[in-house]
Amino acid sequence: MLNITLFSQIISKLDKSRFKKLVDSHQSDKHQKGFNFLMYKAGLET
Repeated sequence: MLNITLFSQIISKLDKSRFKKLVDSHQSDKHQKGFNFLMYKAGLET
């Protein structure tokens, strides 16, 4: 059974390239430990 949450629906609407530019400009993945936004998003889409 596929479980689609509201959060995953919102994330799926984001433009990856624009979001990556924002992440890079604000250095929000600076202290992450091996699990970035794109990996999280890919996990939600499966």
